[in-house]
Amino acid sequence: MFYDAALAVHTPLDLWLSTGIRAVDHAVETVLAPGEHPLPDAAALEGLRLLSKGLRAVKEKPPDRAARTDCQVGAWLSYLLPGPAAKGLSHTLGKRIGSTHGIPHGVTSCLLLPHVMRFFITRRPEPLQRIAR
Repeated sequence: MFYDAALAVHTPLDLWLSTGIRAVDHAVETVLAPGEHPLPDAAALEGLRLLSKGLRAVKEKPPDRAARTDCQVGAWLSYLLPGPAAKGLSHTLGKRIGSTHGIPHGVTSCLLLPHVMRFFITRRPEPLQRIAR
């Protein structure tokens, strides 16, 4: 696997940003996943930091290669616990809604993740506090 920001700048901005939120979704669902998984959690939290910084910078200045690289590395770090993360609520709902209505995977994350996080705020406050930091 390799990341090349020079190639990435040609990705349409709406696709880039929605796919970036999909990576945010992976990271959030990793941290929220049941059980103990310290290494994937640490990677997911670092991925969130990079994605937060990178996605904002790309939205402001789409040709910013350093921001594109932050997004690429953040996305990679966000998905080190694929099984449990893919079984998270946002992913499960997104797959059902997306396949039924032809909504791209990244867009379903944009639509569902805020609501899923609100659902978990009283049920799983500690992981969400870690995500907020």
